[in-house]
Amino acid sequence: MLDVYTAKAGNVLRAGGKESAYKGGNGPTDGNVVDIERAGMAKSRQRVKTRSGTEIGIDIGYGRTLRHGDILQSGDDPRKPVVVVRQVPEKVIQLRFKGSRGGGGDGGDGSGSNREAWYELPVIVGHIIGNRHRPVSVRRDSISFPIQDDAELETFSELLAGVSDRIDMHVTEEIFVPHSGADVHDHR
Repeated sequence: MLDVYTAKAGNVLRAGGKESAYKGGNGPTDGNVVDIERAGMAKSRQRVKTRSGTEIGIDIGYGRTLRHGDILQSGDDPRKPVVVVRQVPEKVIQLRFKGSRGGGGDGGDGSGSNREAWYELPVIVGHIIGNRHRPVSVRRDSISFPIQDDAELETFSELLAGVSDRIDMHVTEEIFVPHSGADVHDHR
């Protein structure tokens, strides 16, 4: 019979990754980890395999989503070992602005030679990425967005050629989590 995990018991990352965070001392082993791609993280009901090859069910309730590091407990028997959800890293383009305050203002070199508003560069970059319908992850010092192939770096280099002297871009792999405030798509 398929074990079905129906309850979230916390998150490894929020608990500092310590074994004491697991209820009942039933902490995970590497075999009790499920690796799920980003698209699968949105599914509240699915059948997956643990790293050890055991097939399990996940049914956390309609409208709920999984997050990297979630600790799942069996709904049938909370004494069963917990399962930890690991989001699979994916290829992204990571973009950083050169200079200060998003690359505008004084051009980053203190000379005051660049008179455009400090917000202009991030707005232009955001517009170009948005026109390609890419979700973004925004950090203090970078923007990331998912790609299918390394060749997309060339495409975005061409699209951003007008501002290429003020940005650095490279392909990397990361656990991509879209910015929660940018999860909107509507053409009203």
